Amino acid sequence: MINIPKFLYRIAYSDTDAGGIVYHARYFEIAERSRNEHLHHFGYTFNKIHKEFNLQFVVNMGKGIYKSPAFLDDLLLAQDEIEYYSPAMIIWKTSFKRLDMDICSIIVRLAAIAPDSHQISIIPDQILELFGRIQESLKYYSGIF
Repeated sequence: MINIPKFLYRIAYSDTDAGGIVYHARYFEIAERSRNEHLHHFGYTFNKIHKEFNLQFVVNMGKGIYKSPAFLDDLLLAQDEIEYYSPAMIIWKTSFKRLDMDICSIIVRLAAIAPDSHQISIIPDQILELFGRIQESLKYYSGIF
């Protein structure tokens, strides 16, 4: 059995508007936290990748697909999926659920850049292999919840 941590997030007052509904932009931040947790689980962080490989990832496209609102005190499950990766970018999807209800999906394209020049950079094979392992694990993980 593959041990991938669930990323649960309790909606706090600061996540909501005056009516207690989650701000749409908050899903992007929560999705980033979920991506970071999955990298940590595999022994990496974006900071470690930056330091060891002189590589950074920047969001160069983001899309939110909203299906139902989330509210103050809701407990959301973030389910991640690497939809695609190549030597220069990765497309990462995070879907949010409350119980069995789909709340929204956040899809981001992360481009790899060189930190000094801010130009597109090639992702090293070691990191591409990491994305492959994460992708396979997340496929398994999404099937058990």
